[in-house]
Amino acid sequence: KTRIYSSIAMYNEEGITLRSDMKRVTVRNNLDYGDDKFNYSVALNLGYTKRNFQQSTTTNSLGNPFLVSAVNVPYAKVRNDNGTYAVGSPAIPSFAAANTLDLTSKDENYNNQFKGTLGINMNYKITKDITAAFTTGIDFRETQNTNYGSKDAYTRTQSACITGRAGFQTEGLNRFLTGNIRPSVTYRKLFRDKHDVEVTALGEYVTEMFKSFQVQGFGVDSKRPNTIAGLTSPINATNQLYPNISGGKSRNTLMSGLATARYTYNGKYTLSGSYRKDGSSKLPTDTRWQSFYSVGAVWEASKEKFIKNISAINLLRVKLSYGSSGNANNFPGGDYPYQSLYTQGSYSGLNTIVATTPGNQELKWETTYLTNIGIDFELLKRRLYGDINLYDKTTKDLFIQKGLSATAGFGNGASIDKNAGKLGNRGIEVSLNGELIRNSNMVWTVFGNFSYNRNRVLSLAGERPYEQGTELIKEGVPLGTHYEVKWAGVDAATGRPLYYDINGNVTINYSATNRVQDFGTWEAPWKGGFGTSLAIKGFDLSVLFSWQRGSTKVNNMEYFTENPVGFLSVGYNQSSDLVFWQQPGDIVSTPSPKYGTNFSSKIIHDASFLRLRDVTLSYTIPHGMLGKKKFVSNARFYVQGTNLLLWTKWRGLDPEAGSPTGGGAPATNIALGEYPNPRGITAGLDITF
Repeated sequence: KTRIYSSIAMYNEEGITLRSDMKRVTVRNNLDYGDDKFNYSVALNLGYTKRNFQQSTTTNSLGNPFLVSAVNVPYAKVRNDNGTYAVGSPAIPSFAAANTLDLTSKDENYNNQFKGTLGINMNYKITKDITAAFTTGIDFRETQNTNYGSKDAYTRTQSACITGRAGFQTEGLNRFLTGNIRPSVTYRKLFRDKHDVEVTALGEYVTEMFKSFQVQGFGVDSKRPNTIAGLTSPINATNQLYPNISGGKSRNTLMSGLATARYTYNGKYTLSGSYRKDGSSKLPTDTRWQSFYSVGAVWEASKEKFIKNISAINLLRVKLSYGSSGNANNFPGGDYPYQSLYTQGSYSGLNTIVATTPGNQELKWETTYLTNIGIDFELLKRRLYGDINLYDKTTKDLFIQKGLSATAGFGNGASIDKNAGKLGNRGIEVSLNGELIRNSNMVWTVFGNFSYNRNRVLSLAGERPYEQGTELIKEGVPLGTHYEVKWAGVDAATGRPLYYDINGNVTINYSATNRVQDFGTWEAPWKGGFGTSLAIKGFDLSVLFSWQRGSTKVNNMEYFTENPVGFLSVGYNQSSDLVFWQQPGDIVSTPSPKYGTNFSSKIIHDASFLRLRDVTLSYTIPHGMLGKKKFVSNARFYVQGTNLLLWTKWRGLDPEAGSPTGGGAPATNIALGEYPNPRGITAGLDITF
C-alpha cells in the first residue's frame, strides 16, 4: 500500500558565449500511500543551481557579445603577439571586441539558487459517495547574485569616474516563498444507472512573500577578487567610494471559494457549472472580491443509436461552454498598485518624504468572458483523430495607462493605471492526427496543429492612445501593432533618405509625429506545428516542425550596422549588404554616406519562420536480449537534435528570441543582440533495472 520513489540528478551545460553555463543538482523524494478509504502523497523536491552569465546581453552596450561580434570591424586584432588582448581606447570602435573579451576574462557575474518545493495531498472517503480532500504546499527559492567588476580591466583604468576606476562588487539576496492551502469536499452518486451527479466545494488560500537585499561597493582589491572582503575600507570623503544599498520586502494574498456541479444522463449528455469568488490583497477593500462563473455542456454523439451504426465514426463529442474568469497575475504596479506610495527625497537641500506613485482606489479585477465550441472525433478505427475548437474571448476592465498632468507632481510623462480597456480575441484551434500504417511490425503516424487568433483593442473608454514598447495601444488595432515612421526609400537624385508624413506624402524631414501603425504586429496570428512518428521493430523516429506566420519585428541590430552617420563614420563594422547611393540616378536602399537614417519602418521585417524543432531516433533493446534473469528490464539508446534547421526571411539571429519591452517583460517585438535558441545534439542511454 506504500510506494517510495527517490532520485538524484546532476546536470551541466555550457552556454554559447564565453563564461555562460549552468550546473544543477536535484533531489526528489515521493511517498504515496493508499487503501480503500484513505490515501495521501508527499512530494519533496530540492535543487541547487549555479549559473554564470556575461555582464551584458540583450542591450545596446558594448558589453553585449552578440552586438560586439556584429559591429567590430573584422580586420581589428583581438590579441597581441604575446597572447594578451589588444585592448585600446573605449572611444575607438576597433577595440570593442578586445575590450569586451578583456572584461569577460576578468569579471564575474553569476548566481546560486536553492529551490525547494513540498506538496502534500490527502483524500478520505467519508462515505461511499462523499470524499474529503486536502492539499497544501510551499515553494521556496533563495537566490544569491554576485557581480564583480575588476579594476584591472583596461576600460575601467581609462574611466574618468572615481568609482569607475575603482572596480566594484555587487552582492544581492532574493528570497521568495509561496504557500497554499486547499480543502475540498466532493459528493458523487449514480442513480438508477443513468443519472451521474457530482458536486464539489473547495476553498483556497495562497500567499506570496518576497524579500530582497543588495549592496554595491567600490575599490576592489585585485589580490582578493570577487569578495566583499576586498572592498576599500574605511570609506571617507577623500576616497568617495560610498556604497549603494537597496532592498525591499513585499507580500500578497489570494483567497478563493469555488463550487462546481456536473450532471450526466446515460453517459451521453453532460451539464456542468461553476461559481467562484476571489479576493486579492492587491486591490482596494471595496473592489477586492469578485464573482466568476461558467456553464458547459457535452454531447457524446457517438453513443447515439443513429451514429453507432456508422462504422467509420468511433467517437464524436460536441462541447460548448461559456464562463468568466479573473486575471490574478496581471495587476499593475507590483503588490500595492492601489496605494499611494512615498520614498525619501530632498527639497531645497532638506531631507523629506516625496510621493512616487499616486495610487488608484478604484482599481478592480480584469474579467475575461470566454465562449468555446468544440468537436472531438475519432474515425476509421482511430486511423484519423483530433479536435477542432472555436472561441470568442473578451476581456473587460483591462488595465491601461492614463496620462497625468505635470501639475500632479509626478513629472512629465507620468501615468496612472486604470480599468478602462476592452480587448477581443477570436480564433480557431485545430489538431489532426492520422495513422497511415498500423500493424504488428510498424506504426506510422503523422500529425499537425494550427491556431489562428484575431485580437483587437475594442475600447479605451475615452482615454487617449498611449505607447508601450514599439507599439501604440489604440482602439481598433491589434495589440503589438508597431508604431513607427514609414520609410519611403532613397531619393535617386540626391541620395537623401525619404519618409512619409502623416498624410502619406513623401518628405525629407523626419519627425516622430508622422508615426503610423501600418507594419503589422509582433504577435503572430498564425501558429502551429506538424510532424511524424515512425516505429519499426524497436526503432522509433519522431520529427517535429513548428512555425508562425504574420509576425513582424523590429531589427534594432540593423539600425547599428546599416547607418553610416554615427556608426560607419566612427569605425563600426557595417553590413556587407549595403549598396550606397553614389551618383544621381542610383536606385538603392542605402542613402549616401553623408546622411544617417532614423528609426523607421525600414528596420521592421517579416518574422515568420519554419523551424525543425526536434528530431529523435531511438532503439529499444528486445527483452530477449537482456538476459534470462531480467536484472535489466529495459534499455533504450537515443539521439536527439533540437533547433536543427530554420527557414525564415528574418535577417537577425533568431525570429523567436527577443529583448524586453519597455515595461521589462520578455517579448519578441524587438531584436537587439539577443541570446538565440541554440542548436543542440543529445545522445543518451536509458536503463531500467
